[in-house]
Amino acid sequence: MGIYANTNAFHIDEQNGDKSEPEDLKPEHWPRRTDTTRRNLSLKITFALLGICILVSILSLVLAVILVVQMGEMKRSDADLRMDLSQWKNNVTGNVEKATSSLTEVQAEIALLGERVYSCPEEWTKFKLRCYNFSSSLANWGEAQRSCASADAHLVVINNAEEQGFLIKTINVRRWIGLSDSASEGDWRWVDGTDYNSSVKFWYEGEPNNSNNAEHCGEMFAEGRWNDEPCGNKQKWICEKPACSSIRSSCKMCNEPASQC
Repeated sequence: MGIYANTNAFHIDEQNGDKSEPEDLKPEHWPRRTDTTRRNLSLKITFALLGICILVSILSLVLAVILVVQMGEMKRSDADLRMDLSQWKNNVTGNVEKATSSLTEVQAEIALLGERVYSCPEEWTKFKLRCYNFSSSLANWGEAQRSCASADAHLVVINNAEEQGFLIKTINVRRWIGLSDSASEGDWRWVDGTDYNSSVKFWYEGEPNNSNNAEHCGEMFAEGRWNDEPCGNKQKWICEKPACSSIRSSCKMCNEPASQC
């Protein structure tokens, strides 16, 4: 009985006893190691990220400086290259211009020398490599052509504007030229066979008009324009022939017809 009493007492004490735990076993008194570790870890991560950001910023700045420097060097190199190319172009252009100028001068000298080798008979005027005689007498177109032929020449044939300009400066009255359509009306022909259709023309406005169906020979007015005129009219004329080479001494400086040289 006494044993069971003690046992009951024990159970009663266990059930009714103070159920409070010791103070040092309550959670609020546990060590705070976990929170401290987390705080330390967060600080380390923050500092690490901050360091990475600073490093990236420094690297970016360095790269930017390098790029700026390289771009500056590239611009300077490009400018230097452009300057060199411009200088080279100027040098080449200058040399080409000098060579062209020298060639032109040489050609002019050769042409002048060539012209000096050729000469014309007395009372004939030389222009380029041609000789011209301006008659002082009057004749109809046919007579004028025969007079020219007797001097191994023909009535003047105008081949270009330069020759036309020379004649304008020389004549002061109307003169026969070597142009006619006597064989067939409107079929104008030069006496030396030069193609009329492809050659230069300096007709007076409205000419040739074959007035009264009687104008078949060409003449040049004093101012240079051409006109068709009756072939039987009497007027002065212009003869033309090639200049003679003074190298051929037998020509006696072209005072004799070429056929006798």
